[in-house]
Amino acid sequence: MWPKALFLFVSLGVSASALDTLVGNLLPENDDQKIADLEYVRHKLNAYRSQEGRESQVGCNPVGNAPISNIQVLPTPPIWRDLANVEGQESQALPTPPIWRDYEKKNMTVGLRFVWPLFPFKLPSWMDIPESSKGDGPEKKNMTRPPWQDTPMESKINEAVSEYLYDGDIVLTPHQVDHLFSRSKRQASKAFFPKTHWLLNESFISYFFDKSLPPHVRNKIRAAINFWEQNTCVRFKENGDGQPKIRFYRGAGCFSNVGKIWTAKEQDLSIGKRCEHFGIIAHEIAHALGFYHEQSRYDRDQYLSLNLWNVKRQAISNFRKETPETNINYDLPYDFGSDMHYSEEGFAINKMRPVMVARDSLHQHTMGQRIAPSFLDVLMMNKHYQCLGRCNSANTVCHNGGYSNPNDCSKCICPWGFGGDHCDRRDFGDNGCGEELKADKEWRHLEARVGDRRVKDRHDHCHWHITANDGKKVQIHVEEISGPRSHACFWNNVEFKMKADMRSSGYRMCSNGHGKGRRLLSEGNLAVVSAYARTVQKFKISYRSIEIESVDSEFRNKEKDDDRRMVQLCRVLSRPGHDFRKFSVGNRQTLLDIPKSKVLRIHEEVVKFFKEHYSSDVQIPNSNVKPKVFEQHYYGPEETGCRVNVVPVKNERSLAVKFVLQHCVSHSEINRICSFFDQYT
Repeated sequence: MWPKALFLFVSLGVSASALDTLVGNLLPENDDQKIADLEYVRHKLNAYRSQEGRESQVGCNPVGNAPISNIQVLPTPPIWRDLANVEGQESQALPTPPIWRDYEKKNMTVGLRFVWPLFPFKLPSWMDIPESSKGDGPEKKNMTRPPWQDTPMESKINEAVSEYLYDGDIVLTPHQVDHLFSRSKRQASKAFFPKTHWLLNESFISYFFDKSLPPHVRNKIRAAINFWEQNTCVRFKENGDGQPKIRFYRGAGCFSNVGKIWTAKEQDLSIGKRCEHFGIIAHEIAHALGFYHEQSRYDRDQYLSLNLWNVKRQAISNFRKETPETNINYDLPYDFGSDMHYSEEGFAINKMRPVMVARDSLHQHTMGQRIAPSFLDVLMMNKHYQCLGRCNSANTVCHNGGYSNPNDCSKCICPWGFGGDHCDRRDFGDNGCGEELKADKEWRHLEARVGDRRVKDRHDHCHWHITANDGKKVQIHVEEISGPRSHACFWNNVEFKMKADMRSSGYRMCSNGHGKGRRLLSEGNLAVVSAYARTVQKFKISYRSIEIESVDSEFRNKEKDDDRRMVQLCRVLSRPGHDFRKFSVGNRQTLLDIPKSKVLRIHEEVVKFFKEHYSSDVQIPNSNVKPKVFEQHYYGPEETGCRVNVVPVKNERSLAVKFVLQHCVSHSEINRICSFFDQYT
């Protein structure tokens, strides 16, 4: 049992006056109206967060699924009261702990940080790192931390101004915050938020750079703008005369308004320090174009579970789920690899424990990528601005899920890993790296290295297509993945696309802890392996082909098994239409021939069946599915009273003695018959 003190939630916010000064200093000419608007939004957000924190249910909570307000707030233990009492006293009041004395002797630069999320007091002076341990000159330079040890995350970068932000990096207007949190108007929000569109008949979106932005950051912003222009029909113009203009400036973090603010002459988009990465900048521009976060989709609970016990109470509102009335997904699948998806540990108290848990565990480290907007991000943007209509009359054929580029309808925009004008070949990647590989029944090996030791602004990328013959699947064994391990695999990763729908992001891994020893099986006869690296990424895998025929051969073997034949006979003789009659061993006909004739994706059908009919709260998601009630017995009057003679395949004699027992799981109380068997199992 964990100590109850671990479940104590304490608000550690920055004072309003400090934030007033901080935000006010970042606005041009100390704009009083903007400051007043921000203060109003902060007030409304804090009121909403307070209410949301009280109402929210804590998922995966060891003390039970009780509302946060019901969790007992324990008194401060004596040891912490003692530490609080020595605050401001001489450092000799308590002896310097041995760990700090050791660092003094080594005279090293120490990069340790202490975080006490449970108790709101200032740490005593004796816990400061001694000056003598900080080193100087060359020693300090040698201790420079590599970038992957300080991975930028919007939720972390924006902590100082989090009171002003919705969903971690969104700046709302007073009108938006009133509309969003008004219970009486929530159902009308769908009619409101489409107004965040920038009009299609406007030739461009004007923007300019504040003097606070250095030249190298301006170039990165231009690169992100260019990406959206090349892949959509949206157009920007630097120093244009349209209104409102987007002001890019160096604020206290990474944040933006959502869509067009119609009442403003300017709207702000902050690219602060540590936000200067292509994927983060493209993320904030997507907000300015009208996008919310992927994990806020109304259907996210089908794909994620939340550990809200690991989130500060005032941050729980960042996981507010939209409704079908406020959220339009354009019938596109949920995308774990979206540039608009937060990482697994976003807003976590304990960064070693995930807040968001993918129901498909292989997608756990796909969340939070900031390489670039994903294929589905771009497709949704094109649907959002109705760009695809430009190519309605085009006869361009795009393969592997691609679609016509609205800027040139004769060419296609392709899913990651595919290239060519029609997405019918492998993306050659950087410097032509990658390869076309053929899988057969013997294990073959692939070992590769992407990138170099220099830290680059953009990811190098290479792609391998592994193909099996028709009617076969590709099996991959992950032997080794070596590279800098970072949150959300921010710097480097290896992606495995194993699904038949190549539009969706694959499974991403960046270290042995993520994937070593995993065996992956493709849905079709193609698997795409991609590596993305801003430094060095290495991996080693084995691959082979698996026959669908092997499943059929197993079925044929069962035909020679008398026990299996009897089970099958019982099913065949049962009441027509009863579920008992429908289940059997898979074979080529059920797994390949029938799905092909009906244009079915058998994997998707199985997943759909699982979600609709299976439920638990331990090993699989608890979806509150009601148990199915069988109103009729397996055998009706017409099926009983008949005698069937079975000719065995093998001549053998056996005596089967059977007892009908209640299910033993969770029912092994003393004096029950199951408890007897438990003693010997």
